[in-house]
Amino acid sequence: MDCNRFIKKIHDSPEEDKNNEIISHLDKCPLCKEEYRLMENSIEALKVVEIIIPRADKMWGEISRKISEKKRKPSFYMPRAILIPVCIILIICAGILLNHIKKEYTAYREIKEIYRLMAENNYNASLEKTRILISSSHESKNLPELMFIEGKCNEKLGNKKEAVKIYKEVAEKFPGTNFAAEVFYMEGLNHEKSGNIAEAAKNYSYIIDNYVYEKLWFFEDLALRLKTCETTLAEEEMLFTMRGENKHAQSHQENLRKISDIIEKYFPEKKKISP
Repeated sequence: MDCNRFIKKIHDSPEEDKNNEIISHLDKCPLCKEEYRLMENSIEALKVVEIIIPRADKMWGEISRKISEKKRKPSFYMPRAILIPVCIILIICAGILLNHIKKEYTAYREIKEIYRLMAENNYNASLEKTRILISSSHESKNLPELMFIEGKCNEKLGNKKEAVKIYKEVAEKFPGTNFAAEVFYMEGLNHEKSGNIAEAAKNYSYIIDNYVYEKLWFFEDLALRLKTCETTLAEEEMLFTMRGENKHAQSHQENLRKISDIIEKYFPEKKKISP
């Protein structure tokens, strides 16, 4: 018996009684003898292993549960034909966003420099820098502020008509900004200076009714000026009433109470202000 035939025979029938032919080969071939010994050891070791036969109902329930869990787990797969264009689009968008952030940061630094020049009364240089920024900031959130600065520089340089034109444009184009509120506030101041108390009160009241006035830097002055205007108008209204000539559609007495309540809430120590 050769080795190949011997190995095949003992693996096909490992528990078969060793016949003379097998014994004879084992005595002559140490390699097959070692192979046979290892196989016998494995068989003996397996005999002590407990065989567990799972219950069919429990086994199927466990398999079903695992299948359901696998189905519930979200799987993300995107074909390469879609993944590559998506990645390109994301890279382009990221580049645009970073470029926008860089522009806004640069504009912020430039605006700080403009304010520094204005503090030094260098309004010509401020105006020049402001106009350059405006020409490159058509979609910038800084545009209302830049336009307001442009108006302020023109005003300081004596270009009153140009300043008024720019202020009105700010109020029309960006009505919800604090810069628009400041335009209405400045108009109110001009009305006061010209003696038109009623128009000044309208401007101040408009700001109170349409803006978050607590966040405006001029809020305290605005409130006190409005109270002064409404006090004057309420006194006139009372005089007209006594004469039977009151034709005002709005009661200045009510406006006075409203602004007085606001002042009492935010500035209880303030009582009046001179126009």
